[in-house]
Amino acid sequence: MSFISKEIVKRDSDELLTGKPVFLDDVMPDNFLSIKILRSPYPNAIIKNIDTTEALKLSGIENIFTYKDIDQNQPRYNAEGEEEPTQGSRDRLILDQHVRFVGDAVAIICAVDEKTAEKAIPLIKVEYDVLEPILDFEKSLDNPIIIHPEENWKQGLPTGADSKRNLCGHKEHIYGDIEKAFSECDEIIERTYHTHAVNQAPIETFRSWAEILPDGKLHVATSTQVVYLIQRRLSDSIGIPMDKIRVSKKRVGGGFGAKGSLVSEVYPGFVTWKTKKPSKLIYSRKESFIAGSPRHEIKFKIKLGATKDGILKAVEMYALSNAGAYSDHAPTVLDLALYIPTSIYRNWDAFKLTGDVVYSNKLASGAYRGYGATQGGYAFECAVNEMAAKLKIDPVQFRKLNTVKEGDILNVYSDRMKLTSCTVEKCLLEAAEMIGWNKKYPFVKIDDHTVRSVGIALSSQTTSIAKNMTGSAILKTKNNFYELYIASGDVGTGSDTSVAQIAADTLECDIDKIKVFSGDTETTEHDSGSYASASLYITGKATELACRKLKEKFAELKVEFANDLETKAEYIPPVAPPPFLAGAVEIELDTETGSYKLLEYDAAVDCGTAINPKIVKAQIQGAAIQGFGMAATENITYTQSGELLENSFMNYKIPAMTDVGKLNVRIVPSYEETGPYGAKGVGEVGVNSIAPAIQNAIFNATGVMLNRLPMRPEDILMNKK
Repeated sequence: MSFISKEIVKRDSDELLTGKPVFLDDVMPDNFLSIKILRSPYPNAIIKNIDTTEALKLSGIENIFTYKDIDQNQPRYNAEGEEEPTQGSRDRLILDQHVRFVGDAVAIICAVDEKTAEKAIPLIKVEYDVLEPILDFEKSLDNPIIIHPEENWKQGLPTGADSKRNLCGHKEHIYGDIEKAFSECDEIIERTYHTHAVNQAPIETFRSWAEILPDGKLHVATSTQVVYLIQRRLSDSIGIPMDKIRVSKKRVGGGFGAKGSLVSEVYPGFVTWKTKKPSKLIYSRKESFIAGSPRHEIKFKIKLGATKDGILKAVEMYALSNAGAYSDHAPTVLDLALYIPTSIYRNWDAFKLTGDVVYSNKLASGAYRGYGATQGGYAFECAVNEMAAKLKIDPVQFRKLNTVKEGDILNVYSDRMKLTSCTVEKCLLEAAEMIGWNKKYPFVKIDDHTVRSVGIALSSQTTSIAKNMTGSAILKTKNNFYELYIASGDVGTGSDTSVAQIAADTLECDIDKIKVFSGDTETTEHDSGSYASASLYITGKATELACRKLKEKFAELKVEFANDLETKAEYIPPVAPPPFLAGAVEIELDTETGSYKLLEYDAAVDCGTAINPKIVKAQIQGAAIQGFGMAATENITYTQSGELLENSFMNYKIPAMTDVGKLNVRIVPSYEETGPYGAKGVGEVGVNSIAPAIQNAIFNATGVMLNRLPMRPEDILMNKK
């Protein structure tokens, strides 16, 4: 029986639906010290003095740690949850005398319970030397205010980072003679686009607990996507060897990239290592907003050239990205913002893709589903739609003339990767057919002030990071079952179910014979974890290889099954094959008020082989809802004093299912030879196309070309001619 491409129900569905204890807080032991964090009220300040005397007198207070407990000259760390070598600069300390955003950690309070810890916060007296902040990231580069003047700041991989210039990194992807290419174009447009910061807003806030195991190891249990990378970051930040740290996870109540960084883990890890007492920290909803790791704000300048018959020839794209107070993922995010959107198109005579990422005194940004390709995809796809309009060519036909094809060399990739699996053109035509493009484009008038219009956009992503990430699997036979141990834990994506399908298909057994144990550094081999749309691709391939090794052992023993056998396999991807998606929308818009609603979103996706079509469709639908939030309802704003305003679900509007109308997904398979049974990643590609498709639909309805997110009714009215 084959289990590939079968809609197997997610393994944890019954537990989740019946409310069984599966999340971290459900299984957190008692008798832990509760931790709370005193946070800075200023965006840029030096702590001159901190007095904890009165707070320590409070009954139930065990310890209070401040910057005085941290060597300020020790090596700094980066919170980025990525494999080494990383691009992000080493610019953090657990507690720093210099605080750099409103919400930065000032003191760690440890008490017998959470209420007692909270009572201690106002009793701590802090004297600050308040400095002028940089809140406008467009004024950061070479500003006389230096956000990281410390001498122990250290660049990651050479990316042109320079702390004395407030520069986290500089990027360049250049091919051909750009001036010559533009001189040969019949039409050129130059536009600016601005994408804002948005929050991943997982329902489960950041949370971790720590204990010392009988063997002396520090055990940190946490809601994370990357157990091995958290192990490394804990080692960097606390200053203890990795082999003295164990990291494990339970079910993750939403991550979307937010839990791919070291956020809450460092505090109980530090406290427990210092005190040898177990400790726990659960972020409040407000803390998750003001001290999490949201999507980067990026401003783009795009120059796009094409021939009069609709062939794209040249693109110049500059991106300025706001890292916030710390570098973290910022240089890598900038990379993807530049080269992923442009890699969908094939006829470039030349391109010049450059960018800078700078520090500011705002909350540091991190990883969010789409990871730069979302921001760059919005800007670039809007420019593509505008070029199509200028040439008076249907945007579907315009893309058909220019999309990449299987066998193309992707020059915008640094390794000039050959595209070995691609059905993007078919996806484009399928999405157009699903939405009824030929009957509805550009719009249909409903009454005197109501129109329904359609819009379209393409998106891509990477699957893994080539030659950098690692997937691993350990397969054991026990009591007539197969036990599969993987570190790439399921973060709601259904990956535990999908790898079980791969294992059952390879071993030619019933899927109920496969037990999956995931997300623990103590019982698994090193695995990069769940990010970069890679968990199924790399860990699934490692699973397939481990199963094939076991079958070979069975063949050698001339048996069908034998207890107490074990095989291991790892997989380092030779390439990062991109999935593709075409997204088409239909909106209804009131031309008198500018208000609009999403009636339908139709997506056609090339993710190679869909191991589990039900899970693939759910991934695309979930991503689309997040993409719609970024397009229409979500925004992060700050006061003039640097305080983040959207700090609860009362004032941060994430869409509900009732806000998005119909969500239809069609799988348009290809076969990726480097993936398990031909599979590529699918977790992120669905978030990138909906915002530019809505922008296109608004233009088709009103003639208004919006150039920043979110796209609000008042923006439509203010720009209406």
